[in-house]
Amino acid sequence: MRINKKFWFDIIYRTCFFFSVEVLFRMIEKYSLFTWGVMRILLFYIIFNILLELIELKIKNTRVNRIINISLLFIISLYAWGQIAFHNFLGNYVSVGTSNQIHSVWSYVLEYFHSTEPYYYVLWIPFIICIVSLFIPDDKKIIRNSVINAKDIKYSILVMFGGVLLYVSSIFIPFMQNPLQIVPTSMLLSKATNPSVAVHEFGTSMFFLIDFKNSLFSFREDDYKATLDKYFARREKVGTNEMTGLFKNKNVIVIMMESVNGAIMDEELFPNFSYLLSHSMNFTNNYSPRNSCATADAEFSALTSLYALNRECTMNAYPESDYSESLFNIFKNSGYKVTSYHGYDDTFYPRSVTHIHMGSEAYYDKDALMLDGVDPDWPSDEELMFKASELFTKESPFMAWITTISSHQSYLTDARGTDTLASMLSDRGYSEEVIRYLSKVKILDNGLGTLIKSLREKDILKDTVIVLFGDHYPYALEDESVRMIVDYDIDVFHEIERVPLIIYQDDLEKCDYDYNTSYMNLTPTLANLFDISYDSRLYLGEDIFSPSFSNRLIFADSSWQDSRARFDSSTSEITYFTESPYSAQDIERINYDTFLKKDVSRLAIENNYFRQER
Repeated sequence: MRINKKFWFDIIYRTCFFFSVEVLFRMIEKYSLFTWGVMRILLFYIIFNILLELIELKIKNTRVNRIINISLLFIISLYAWGQIAFHNFLGNYVSVGTSNQIHSVWSYVLEYFHSTEPYYYVLWIPFIICIVSLFIPDDKKIIRNSVINAKDIKYSILVMFGGVLLYVSSIFIPFMQNPLQIVPTSMLLSKATNPSVAVHEFGTSMFFLIDFKNSLFSFREDDYKATLDKYFARREKVGTNEMTGLFKNKNVIVIMMESVNGAIMDEELFPNFSYLLSHSMNFTNNYSPRNSCATADAEFSALTSLYALNRECTMNAYPESDYSESLFNIFKNSGYKVTSYHGYDDTFYPRSVTHIHMGSEAYYDKDALMLDGVDPDWPSDEELMFKASELFTKESPFMAWITTISSHQSYLTDARGTDTLASMLSDRGYSEEVIRYLSKVKILDNGLGTLIKSLREKDILKDTVIVLFGDHYPYALEDESVRMIVDYDIDVFHEIERVPLIIYQDDLEKCDYDYNTSYMNLTPTLANLFDISYDSRLYLGEDIFSPSFSNRLIFADSSWQDSRARFDSSTSEITYFTESPYSAQDIERINYDTFLKKDVSRLAIENNYFRQER
């Protein structure tokens, strides 16, 4: 009994097309093609296509089967292309949990496609070839035998069984595991809490199935409280240091600057920021790791020193969770009047709910402040600063949080104020989108001038500390546009995510610190500088000035960087800055600590661990 050549040809034919999409995806993302993960991806498509071929034998309709095959290849290609484009635009692979961020893409669809690199479209080559192949005359194709015999069925089941066995083995057999991988492969299969590593190890299609399964079946850890209690209790409590109480009893204003990167360091364009910088602690290696929801997650982590969730927008998913250890609460408990401000409404994130649950005594948005302007003409930060300062300066000491808005995308279309710097920048060779972006940042800088003037007129500038940091780099700009306005190499690792962090006080002389920092360190560092009572064990960020500061920065995908090396969690590759390498045991220890911090944050957020009695 002869085997049916067309039966096996169809399986191989589809597998080659589907698998080639994954190969192109990995090439674009600069992932290795020679890993156990690639073998798993190939096995997945072999198993999948055998099952599909067996199903199509029952359908027995060539046209229907052809439509199924083309549709599947189209969906696989679209999903892979969408993942790359979404990752480029918002900094993470999309999952069911982060799908609510698709509205951000839809709201800025022009920017989304504008920021998408042209070479991403090579992912569509297999689909195009498949369509073209449909026009090859039938006499040039292998013709299916009229009868599918038992031998074909038997062999296909044996191949499928062997594939499943090898696939499962690759997840658990020790020599098939990367000992430096930050999340075990078996754990990724059960719950893909790290999309970057999951996509690297399983491919885009399998990641979708894992992610979809997790969205349908969530498993709640009943013993979460005991786990978290034990974790926090065994951490070492950090004591005081030479910077403790430097700003004791002073007022504090924290300003999270929308879409601001190193471009704001231009003294000629942004004199008000430059004035503040000249009397500041300046953290030159500060980053804002983009997570699922770039602005909201940066704000959440800065306020709580917990890592935002990878698979969903934390602020949207858990708006009514309490955080007794938040920046708002520890200052409020120390006698400060705590208020917060933003120049927009709750369209994207429910700050009117989350800020109150985090401890802000009053939250004022665009409507409460009666600010002018609607999308795409964002309300002016000048007006925001003026009206906010009139409110928070009524009581002392005060702690005010301000999230700015004027420098928000879009930078592709004309909007109010986007030609402010056109004449000043005419000789710099900047693109129109760069000029629009910098003109929007100019409105923010003018707002800082308004704030400085207001504090000076009220004679409280010397008694006020101003903290400024960028929520994320302007990701709506093309990479080439970003290169024009910063002096660091954005093509290296996560360097594009560099943003300013300065702490201003009028009596300070500018001092640069080259620690690896992020918004995670904000709350414990300010607590120490203001001598605010806090339990350092409850914060997964660190006081930057503590003698025990690790000088280690953890990115959203669990990659990390310190003074000795950087570790890429997706590929498990390490690059050294010094001639003093880590041992394998050291890397495993750091990776495990990183994993624990992320997982502890997840448990605390999902279970409202820091809830307050009301």
